[in-house]
Amino acid sequence: MGFLNGLFKTLGFEGEKKQNKDKELKPQLKQKSQTAEYDLKNMSLPTLFEPASQVEVQELVDKFVSGQDVLVDIKNIESKERTRALDFFCGAVYALGGKIKQSDATTFLFCHMENK
Repeated sequence: MGFLNGLFKTLGFEGEKKQNKDKELKPQLKQKSQTAEYDLKNMSLPTLFEPASQVEVQELVDKFVSGQDVLVDIKNIESKERTRALDFFCGAVYALGGKIKQSDATTFLFCHMENK
């Protein structure tokens, strides 16, 4: 019987019980990772800014550097300057260890990561 058990195990028939246990555990792990605690009383929503020039973009990056999350819609910036504006924001976000979330083609949320 030892030979047949080894053969079945090699063919994958023996692992069914183990695979079922893994399948049962995975949804539980996903549920735990999706739950998060939020302090809704102290949460502030970012204001939507629509800069029209690089000077305004620099002012918004200064707000971000000072600790504010910034929601930006770059639709008013000339198309050839949009990439430059995004690069500037991305550099600040990278340097401060933040995150970027894209809402649509021209709207981005630049936010800080909390150190825990």
